[in-house]
Amino acid sequence: MKRRLFLLAGIAALIAPVSPVNAAAQNANRATTESVLAMMDKSASDFRSLTADLENTKYTDVVKDSSVETGHIYVRRDQKMRIEITKPDPGRFCALATTCSCTHRR
Repeated sequence: MKRRLFLLAGIAALIAPVSPVNAAAQNANRATTESVLAMMDKSASDFRSLTADLENTKYTDVVKDSSVETGHIYVRRDQKMRIEITKPDPGRFCALATTCSCTHRR
């Protein structure tokens, strides 16, 4: 009797992933282009600002040299962005939708 129940449970486990009920549930959860774009639009409407640390590594193969710049990036909803490099040479890069400026403090 236990062997028969075990066999039935194994067959049920093999059939369940291909049953029509599971297939319908998987199709309902499948993302479409329209649903992804709608989620992106909702996220964009909730977006206020973004702040992150950054690290830029530049490698020159000819002289086998690498340099690393670290700093912060700030992005606001009103299409303004600022990148501040803190090491090794402090500087600032600010950008608006169509213009940008760069300042270096040495």
